[in-house]
Amino acid sequence: KLNLALWKNDRYLIQKITDQYSAILPIRDCVEALAKTGELKKAMGFAFRKMDQNRDDYLTFKQFKDMLTENEDSSEVHIGYFNRQSLTSVEQKVGIKQKLQEKGFGISFSASLTEPLSVDDTVITRAPDQKEIFMGINKKNERGTWEIGLGYLSGLKDNPSGYLKINSRPQSRTNIGLYFAKNKASSDTLYLELGGMKDITQLTLSYQINTRLLLHIRPEYDVFYAQDTTYLGEGMGAYLEAQYKLRLGYPDYTFKMFCQQMSYKSSHNTGILKEITPFTNVDILPENFSSFGSGFSFGHDNRDNLVRPWRPFLNLDFLYNTQN
Repeated sequence: KLNLALWKNDRYLIQKITDQYSAILPIRDCVEALAKTGELKKAMGFAFRKMDQNRDDYLTFKQFKDMLTENEDSSEVHIGYFNRQSLTSVEQKVGIKQKLQEKGFGISFSASLTEPLSVDDTVITRAPDQKEIFMGINKKNERGTWEIGLGYLSGLKDNPSGYLKINSRPQSRTNIGLYFAKNKASSDTLYLELGGMKDITQLTLSYQINTRLLLHIRPEYDVFYAQDTTYLGEGMGAYLEAQYKLRLGYPDYTFKMFCQQMSYKSSHNTGILKEITPFTNVDILPENFSSFGSGFSFGHDNRDNLVRPWRPFLNLDFLYNTQN
């Protein structure tokens, strides 16, 4: 009865069954049922007690870790060094997520600062600091999540920005995501990184064929602007990826193959970007390109989990890009 209620997403029947029969229900089904009815603390407490009784139950342990990682408060600090054409810079990011209540609402804050370290003045005449700050609110329910955020982007000019993320899981193996953004920072080219921004419309489709094989496709449409809102052009394309897990559980080994195609249409305007380049005629948008390659990773299943031993992770990608 519980499996049928979970399949039909009948929350009333799920709650009725868990209230009456939680002591005799299969552990992982009961944990999933409690989480679906919004009783997250009860689900995590039930899973923890069962793990204490049977410390060799790896699947319940993984279910508990997944719930903890997905639903608990978190903070992140990131520092990165970048060396690209004519510019080296350091990026600092801070992110905080705070859950407001058990029913699934939460708030988030993120801030990033990119500071140039060295500039080739034959290509760039000025490289301002780039700042991006966002405050967001999110909601999780049994069918997926949504998040909306507002903030601002500061570089050559200050601009308000925002985004909307929607993720839905209509079936256990299928995930659908929508992402809309206005005035988001762009790193598609050097000049866009220093003084551009873009509007993003993105669809993500993922299908888990089995426990080891995952297919992922992401079509995207972008509109590019200078930070004084001058229209620069647009781009569209798609990314396709297939992942195969050679090993489940840490150290998880994953092999992937991917390809991408992007096309751009330029307006040949520069707007305020003319202040940072010594050239009168310059291509602000990227060239059309195709790329394909493969990659290998391990340790990513535990990358965001707090565990006692050191658990390194690695990702290596090899690709060919027609621009180069």
